[in-house]
Amino acid sequence: MGFGYSSIESIFAQAGFVQGNFDLFNPPYFTGGGQKFRLQITTGARRQDYQVTFEEPYFMDRKQRLSVDLYHREIQYYSRYYEQHQTGIKLGFARKLWDDFTSGGVNLTFESVGIFDSSSYSDMLKEHDMLTNGLAKGYDLPREHPDSLSANPFDWTFDMDRLHQGELAELNNDRLVSKLGLFFAYDTLNHGLMPSRGQFTRINADIAGGPLGGDTEMYRLELETAYFYPGFVPGHVWEVIGKLGVVDTFGDSGRVPYFDRFFLGGGYTMRGYDYRDIGPQMQRWKNGVEDGKLGYYVNVEGADGKSKGEKFVPVEENVPYYPFSQRPQVQPESGDKWTPVIEDGTEIPLGGSSYWFGSVEYTIPIIDKLRFAMFYDIGMVYADPYDFDFSNYADNWGIGLRLFVPLLGPLRLDYGFPLNSPDYAEGGGQFHFGVGFSRSF
Repeated sequence: MGFGYSSIESIFAQAGFVQGNFDLFNPPYFTGGGQKFRLQITTGARRQDYQVTFEEPYFMDRKQRLSVDLYHREIQYYSRYYEQHQTGIKLGFARKLWDDFTSGGVNLTFESVGIFDSSSYSDMLKEHDMLTNGLAKGYDLPREHPDSLSANPFDWTFDMDRLHQGELAELNNDRLVSKLGLFFAYDTLNHGLMPSRGQFTRINADIAGGPLGGDTEMYRLELETAYFYPGFVPGHVWEVIGKLGVVDTFGDSGRVPYFDRFFLGGGYTMRGYDYRDIGPQMQRWKNGVEDGKLGYYVNVEGADGKSKGEKFVPVEENVPYYPFSQRPQVQPESGDKWTPVIEDGTEIPLGGSSYWFGSVEYTIPIIDKLRFAMFYDIGMVYADPYDFDFSNYADNWGIGLRLFVPLLGPLRLDYGFPLNSPDYAEGGGQFHFGVGFSRSF
């Protein structure tokens, strides 16, 4: 039993039972076989996690591992607007290959996954879908058609008949995922918790759907690598990390599910930014305050199709909630057409289908069990698969401490300062607190 805290998960408590000499076939005591059994419950302000794990480390009396995981998770720290539920089973098999440094394996996962509205997330997704995915009623009709979009966007309504084409379809629905995963790993690290020399590289490939069944058809490829080198002075350590990933759909799936997308930001990736802050953002109708009145900005198009520029439209309400239910104080002039001015939402990430990430960290011992760290992180997430634009990136630098506390273990405290920041990433820096010295997978 224990308690913990991190800047991502907030405060949490853990209780568990671990048997390192378990024997599944020796009732009633189930001991003596060298198998591993773990029952763990984690509950906190932002996470509830229930997990049962069985592992046979020498399956068929060889250096190969068979594992079974049963789990149920309710996660709130991904966003303050929704929570994600996962319930499933994962079967795994792994073994050493041609030497003790190289391993490979396969796993099969069956799970039910869904995201559920805990605030005003459904209205935010509706707004995004109407603005960027064309899900306003009449969007695909010509202007002269009687059912085409109104010249006043405050009158637009969501087209529920095309719900499946947008992000809103992901909300408040459980999705069945049947997934096969493969991995290949090379590990020469000299220490599991505090490495100072060696390499860890892992290649992951997952495929869901198709002959495996389920509601999702997608594949995911990811390469992750970390190198540790001695620094300029004995006791100093370089850490160099690189990651690259792509996820895409096939078959009848039109979009990658929200829970399979990539995100960057937070204490284990881009430390100058908030958790999951880097990458494609939800789009919203630009709003503001002029002369003490709340309003929304529109692009004005005349009857001749020419632009008349941007216009501020005050509304009756004082709170910028779902804009398509607001009441404008003025109407378009005769023959004019208004369309919303669209901008990135802040702190509302949607995730992407491609990403890359790099990091360099240098640590220096101060006293026993205390190290000082300097670091630089760089990377970006892109909306489309295989859409890498290395000129479009975010980066940061920062400093931190690595502290080993008896009974608690290794702790890390970092403060990151943004350098090249996307417009949607607000703030001048971020503090992160977490467990473990190494950030490599």
